[in-house]
Amino acid sequence: KTDVAVGFMADRADKKLIDAVINKLNSLDIPALTMGEKSLEELLVPKRWYNPLPIFRVSERPDTISAHLLEGHIVLIVDTSPTALILPSSVFYFTQYVEDYLQTPLVGTITRFFRFFAILFAIFAIPIFMLICNKNLPVFEFLAPSETDLKISIFVQLILLELGLEGLRMSSLHTPQNLQASFSIIGGLILGDLGVNIGIFSANCIFASVASAIANHCVPNPEL
Repeated sequence: KTDVAVGFMADRADKKLIDAVINKLNSLDIPALTMGEKSLEELLVPKRWYNPLPIFRVSERPDTISAHLLEGHIVLIVDTSPTALILPSSVFYFTQYVEDYLQTPLVGTITRFFRFFAILFAIFAIPIFMLICNKNLPVFEFLAPSETDLKISIFVQLILLELGLEGLRMSSLHTPQNLQASFSIIGGLILGDLGVNIGIFSANCIFASVASAIANHCVPNPEL
């Protein structure tokens, strides 16, 4: 017995979409929404396992939700949950952030363009780095590690670094708040330096992985 509120502006939202959402909600036959809006999200649109992208935008900011209502979106609010679902959504809505609207139009536009560039860099930085290493492109030869640095193949190094960075991120989430910054920075520096000295990693591979990870954290939506 969980209350679900459907929020919309009747003169702005798509009437067919409103009816489809309400009919879908009324047709659900489940004992409970144990995970709040996330359970509702999976029931409304069953997600394919091979699709890593989020389905709906989730927000707990009243101003963000109000702005989307004014633009003609539908909002689903599940009782006892601090966040709300916004639909329909596209990948571009996941790149928006409130600071874009608090700045002047020029600064906000530049910030958003930079965010798009960071997304592309996060996706393509490591593949391009591998291409440079494999093809021995003379223009970018300074980026490729020398043969003496390669005790392990570049591909294996990058996979290990990705796993290590993900491990650092997950461990920082469960580290006490007063130790998070020092644990992440010192742990990353010490492990990276040791990896280079021992010969497991080359400095070039560490640079490519860390640069990609930094660009990845420029995305305002953690799901994306």
